[in-house]
Amino acid sequence: MTGAVTGTLEATHEAGVTQVSLTSDAENIVFATRKATSAYPGATLAAASSPWEEVWRESNVKLTSRQRYDQQQDVLEIQELLATGSMMRLVATGRIDNWSGRRLAELSGEVDYDWADVSAKLRPYMGSSVNIVGRDQGRFALTGPLREMPSQIGLAPLPGQSVAGSSREPPGPEIRLISGTRTTSAGGGRVPADLAGSSRVGWESASLYGLLVGKGELRASLADGVLQFAPLQVPLSEGQFRAVSRIELNAAPARLAVERGQLLDNVRISPELCRTWLKYVAPLLADTTRAEGRFSVQLDGALVPLTDTDQSKVHGQLTIHSAQIGPGPLAQPLLALAQQVKTVVNGRPFSENQASVSNWLLIPQQTVRVDVENGRVIHQGLTMTSGDVTIRTSGSVGLDESLAIVAEVPIRDEWVADKKYLASLRGTVIQIPMQGTLSKPRLDNRMLSDLSARMVGGAARGVVQDEVNRGLQRLFGPTLRGVEGAVP
Repeated sequence: MTGAVTGTLEATHEAGVTQVSLTSDAENIVFATRKATSAYPGATLAAASSPWEEVWRESNVKLTSRQRYDQQQDVLEIQELLATGSMMRLVATGRIDNWSGRRLAELSGEVDYDWADVSAKLRPYMGSSVNIVGRDQGRFALTGPLREMPSQIGLAPLPGQSVAGSSREPPGPEIRLISGTRTTSAGGGRVPADLAGSSRVGWESASLYGLLVGKGELRASLADGVLQFAPLQVPLSEGQFRAVSRIELNAAPARLAVERGQLLDNVRISPELCRTWLKYVAPLLADTTRAEGRFSVQLDGALVPLTDTDQSKVHGQLTIHSAQIGPGPLAQPLLALAQQVKTVVNGRPFSENQASVSNWLLIPQQTVRVDVENGRVIHQGLTMTSGDVTIRTSGSVGLDESLAIVAEVPIRDEWVADKKYLASLRGTVIQIPMQGTLSKPRLDNRMLSDLSARMVGGAARGVVQDEVNRGLQRLFGPTLRGVEGAVP
């Protein structure tokens, strides 16, 4: 942390009681951290050679506090704590017993905040697509131990250090082991299992990555190292959002877990939604300028590591109730290539075929499996149409927007109905690999050469068959009439 702090500190000590009053102004405060590396399972270290990464910046923070410490009782009373920053104001009071040991807290307070200021602070980390509106006053309470002592996590007290609470001397350095598998502090977690708390925040409205969120509030309780959120249900883009979730603070790393259930219900599709996150699930919707329709999401479960969201694991089903999309920069070349397939098959000029292409991609009612693993969003069998051309995509999109997609174009029966030599193409599905990125896709059009070769072979076989039929007709005459494949 860096910055400039000025202020006044007044302290008195009499009859074993210390009283402290503090007023301070902090300017240009920057919180930074080094990127953590994993030295062994369950341990996280910050390499001294890693560059500092800015986490938070405050232009000005004013702090006023009054505390009273009773050395005999080993109790710290927080008589007043007032902190005012650029985006919020915090007021807290309470006491902490066993200050030299586990620090048993009983604290409560309120936080006044303006979401417009909070959104501005979050923008460098969450992008410009996050905007929250409303002024609110949140409340919080915290009770229980603020730390675990070494003897409580399987270690003997350090030399010269007594068991917690048995000495009035300042505690020595702590050694703590962090478990990579246990989710509570019994295994050496970061948040003591006995620490409990509650909090509440509210908002008037929000826009999150193309989703319009209605008025709501979020309540949470802390117990056993888990921050459990109350079931949340709020209006969302003319539909509903529902979630039951928790943050497992003592997991390694800490993670957000969302339970199985209907996450999104009948939500309206918008161009901004397609440009932000829906493009990872349905890549042909990327950067579309026109979008209409509705969709829902049934979640099978989600785990999101808070320090490495690229390693999230999310599983569920996307249901498109109906949608029509104006083709974007990824869909347009694919549609053009699909039309070339049709052109090769039916032998009409490309312009005549293109005339049958709708200006919209139509997505019929369907449910598609979606999985997020190893930094990639995987989907299977998303079907859409344009005119009489059907396109079905499967594969994955990386969170870095890289593509590993295969688009399938089924050859329709009516395209080959009047061409006997193309009968073998009936039911054929042409596969078009797509690589590159969402903004710069690369389509493999080698399948056009393969399709042309198959058609030439089919045509050659058709010519040979016609000649054989004519010869048989001349030899046997009327007796051959009615035989399939015979030419009169």
